[in-house]
Amino acid sequence: MIDFKNFKEKNLRIGLLGGSFDPPHQGHLHISKDALRRFNLDYIWWLVIQQNPFKENQASSINQRLRACSKIIDSDNIITFDIENNINSIKTIDHINFISNKCFNNKYYWIMGSDLLVDFDKWDNYQQILKIIKIIVYERPNYWYKDIQKKINPWLLKYKTDIKTFLLSPSPSWVLVKSASVDISSTQLRSTNENT
Repeated sequence: MIDFKNFKEKNLRIGLLGGSFDPPHQGHLHISKDALRRFNLDYIWWLVIQQNPFKENQASSINQRLRACSKIIDSDNIITFDIENNINSIKTIDHINFISNKCFNNKYYWIMGSDLLVDFDKWDNYQQILKIIKIIVYERPNYWYKDIQKKINPWLLKYKTDIKTFLLSPSPSWVLVKSASVDISSTQLRSTNENT
């Protein structure tokens, strides 16, 4: 869990990976480690939420998922955070603002999979999110960019950039990472566990 006083006034580069993590899996770990290396981040914070508003009810309790995250994490640079225990909101914009206000000297990056690009414009204040935090998007199997590009909001497409420009440019900007992926999702893993 996160003790904010350990992260104040340090000018850190921190990636925020939000989700229900039901359950956490090697795909979460893979993109976290890749982001640490590729974008020279100091930490990745896993923001474990009670309920993903775009998915069915979570099968496991928040405490079960937090414990599962702690078991799978094998890096001191990846930390779990029960964000909704600290703020009474399910909105990403509120989570980002809460963290930014707690440790305002740090630079934050939102990390997500390409499956979320199609519905990103359904998020509350999605334009404001991109204006206050740069976004790192990892391409996922079955959501290849070439296949979903026409479904993405044109406003969002305007701010897509390459990695070199992304590292140097201010918000708003987002980058697509095409890396060797782990072809697994929490939904698939949960389904497999239920059938064994």
